[in-house]
Amino acid sequence: MKSTDGGQTWVNQAANINTAWRNVIATRTGTVYPDQQVIICAHLDDVSEMPYDLAPGADDNGSGSVSVLEAARIFSNLNFERTLKFCLWGGEEEGLLGSGAYAAEASARGDNIVAVLNFDMIAWDGDLDDSMDVVCGVDDPSRNLGTFFMTILSDYNLQLSPEYLPIFDQGSDHAAFWEFNYPAIFISENFEGDFNPYYHTTADNIQHVNRTFLTNNVKAAIGATATLAGLDSASTLVHDYDYLPRETLLAYHYPNPFNASMTIKYSLPQSSDIRIDIYDLLGRHIETLLNEYQQAGEHKVTWHADRLPSGAYFYRFQTEYYIETRKMVLMK
Repeated sequence: MKSTDGGQTWVNQAANINTAWRNVIATRTGTVYPDQQVIICAHLDDVSEMPYDLAPGADDNGSGSVSVLEAARIFSNLNFERTLKFCLWGGEEEGLLGSGAYAAEASARGDNIVAVLNFDMIAWDGDLDDSMDVVCGVDDPSRNLGTFFMTILSDYNLQLSPEYLPIFDQGSDHAAFWEFNYPAIFISENFEGDFNPYYHTTADNIQHVNRTFLTNNVKAAIGATATLAGLDSASTLVHDYDYLPRETLLAYHYPNPFNASMTIKYSLPQSSDIRIDIYDLLGRHIETLLNEYQQAGEHKVTWHADRLPSGAYFYRFQTEYYIETRKMVLMK
């Protein structure tokens, strides 16, 4: 807003820009699937018993906002296959005003939002048990997203004790996206058994932040967001099919996360026996996807995982002179 008469009147300078007068939004457009959006978000407002004088909100929701800002900082020089949106909502304390306006606009535009990760109050751990909540609603897409987030906590071996809660909780900005059938989850400290006693008071300040607990939650936020968006490796592809690569190139697998099937692309500098094996998160062999002799050049193979549950899997790519293992996420 801009005023030229000492604040008597104000002019909105951000009209029609994603309701920018309510929210702070940054976008990093995807390089492979720009129409698919992954949103990491939190709200930036707070209240207290003195809302017009002092409402520090270190936990509610400075902590959630930190996760969004830190993700934006770390990802600033990286490209991702899906579009990333870093969103800080205004008006959450007044009834999800900012997120509600955005979700309604996104639905009207026909935005393809594949995941919303909402972080709200992730810095209080009064009993030091590392417990936190993953609230994922009652619809399958959001529950699958919650299951995926649980695998991230396990994969990164973070010092957190999560509780998976398939319940309908409208207490934060994720609920605005549920209203328009977008998959969304709500990540927070343990509300039920260890509620922050300084919530919505002037004492919700940095002195009561558990820095280790907050750091682990931010790591989870960044790991989940990066995995969902998919680090871009398209620039490494060989596009000239008459060119024989000088070294083995396991280019990338897509999409990742995937639903039901995904494709692995690779290049061979010389003919070789090829074997691709699929393993689950515990290292158990699921199946041999490919085991044959192939000519030099570019190749691709598709894995169909219709019968398997959501979760993290690995594939081991092996030639006569090259071995590599990579991770993929099945999210039905």
